[in-house]
Amino acid sequence: MKTMKSFLVMLLVAMMPMFITSCQNDKKNEPSSDATEDLIIGEWECTEQAYEISFDGDTESDSESFGSEELVWEFDEDENLSVYWDGEREGKYDYNVNGKKLYTELIDEWFGGDADYFTIKKLTDTKLILEIEFEDYDEEILYTFYFDRIK
Repeated sequence: MKTMKSFLVMLLVAMMPMFITSCQNDKKNEPSSDATEDLIIGEWECTEQAYEISFDGDTESDSESFGSEELVWEFDEDENLSVYWDGEREGKYDYNVNGKKLYTELIDEWFGGDADYFTIKKLTDTKLILEIEFEDYDEEILYTFYFDRIK
C-alpha cells in the first residue's frame, strides 16, 4: 500500500508541469494593441460587405461584393484613415486602435453615431475583417467588412 501511495505521489508530481502549462493564459498569442495598430497600417481593398438586420424576431441578410480597388481604406502611421471610392478620396478620418476595437470618425458619418467602434474580428498580414453592431430604432444591425491587403 505504501508503494502505491509513493507511486501516485510521484505520478502527480511528474504531471504537475502539464497542469501548470495548460492553465497559462492563452492570450499571449493574441497581438498586443501596438502590434495590431502596426499591422493595420497600409492599404486595404474591401472585397465584400455583408449585413444582417434583426427586427421582431425576423432576420434579413445580404451582401455586396466590390470590384478591384473599388473601395479602399488606407491606414497611415499618423492614425489617419483615408477612404477611396474608385480611386478618388472620399474622406479622411482619425482612427485609433485599442485591442480589438477600431475607433474612427468614419462611424459617425457612415452610421450616424449609432455605434462606437468596429470590432477587429481578424487581422493578419493579408486579411482584415471588421464588424460593427448597433441598434437603429428597433432594429439590431450587424455589418461585416472583408478586406485584402494591397500595400
